[in-house]
Amino acid sequence: MPWCPRCDETFPEGPACPRCGTRLVDRDRGSFGEEMQAVPEFPMIKVSRRDRRALERLSGPKAPSSRVLAAAVAALVFAVGFLLGRLGTVEPAGPSVRALPAAEALTTFDVDGSAVYLLWTQEPLATLALHGLSSGDVVPRARLTPPFDPTYDARTDVSSLGRSVALVVADGSRSFVAFAAAGAAPHGWVPGVEAAWASRHELLVRQADGNIVRWSMRPGSLQERRWGEAERLFQAPDGAIVERGGKLVTSKGADELVLPPRGDGERVVATDGRRALIAGRETMLWDGKTSTRIRAQGFRALSGAFDSGGERVAAILRQGEDLTVAVIDSRGNAALKPLGARVGECTPSVSWDRAGTWIYVAPGDGALYAVEAAGGHVESVRTHGVGCGLAWVS
Repeated sequence: MPWCPRCDETFPEGPACPRCGTRLVDRDRGSFGEEMQAVPEFPMIKVSRRDRRALERLSGPKAPSSRVLAAAVAALVFAVGFLLGRLGTVEPAGPSVRALPAAEALTTFDVDGSAVYLLWTQEPLATLALHGLSSGDVVPRARLTPPFDPTYDARTDVSSLGRSVALVVADGSRSFVAFAAAGAAPHGWVPGVEAAWASRHELLVRQADGNIVRWSMRPGSLQERRWGEAERLFQAPDGAIVERGGKLVTSKGADELVLPPRGDGERVVATDGRRALIAGRETMLWDGKTSTRIRAQGFRALSGAFDSGGERVAAILRQGEDLTVAVIDSRGNAALKPLGARVGECTPSVSWDRAGTWIYVAPGDGALYAVEAAGGHVESVRTHGVGCGLAWVS
């Protein structure tokens, strides 16, 4: 039956549609003509730009739903947190400053101030540490690169005046000094075998050849100059004392103390510029004219320190291998207090607090001892200190 592809109707007559004139097609046999004619194009329709953009959005890819977006954000946050956690567990390749190891506190007694000593830390660093005696808190006073490879058998000595601290560290034939004045940046290392503060901003350093260098420190300023020669250098409660030509002279040069003739093995152990504790065949106090024997037979003095008033001296005495603290008055009377420690590889350090109530001792056995000056209490705590260097700061 003839069929019009445009009108979609059949007509018994042909060959053209009586309505639109399109050539009819016989579905069973094909087109009535030799070729099939194209369907005429639809007329052009004008569409506004706004409608065209709307059609383009409708025909474009579908936007993700809010649930999909929330899931994606959660996955991203989890991935970032996991990555940061992994990075946090990676150890840094270079040196890093970590917290200082905790120490014990002297909790039994009412002590005040801090002990200063040297620590080797893992970085490695030479840390001049402040050990709070009543709290056990250990904080750095200065951090410096070690002057040589850290060894736990190094010899140390610490001196202080107010809040100014100096450290001498020696290893075999080498000896260096580091210092941190109150309110000034730390400095090190300078050659030296002994150090003592002339004032809170002036440090005397004796070198191995006997020459003394005077370091002057102010905020933003550091100066050095030669300051004569000396045989020994001592830290007194009020400043530095030098031993020169058989005399003890203060750094200010106002006073001098003539020493007795040096006997076999005699040496000055401690001085305040007015008196001296001298160890020899017998331990005695010397005031420049007369000597007073210490009433402690069988002991030999290793080190000592005068209190801030100069009325008493605390001496570390040795008998055999045992150490004893002696609190000695101006008449030579000695109150003996067994320390419970033995002689070590270095000379024990001894220091008073400002009030003259407690005496602190570091004999080099890895412990800090607190001795009550007017009583019988002795307490010790373990530290991580190196050598025997110890000083007290308020």
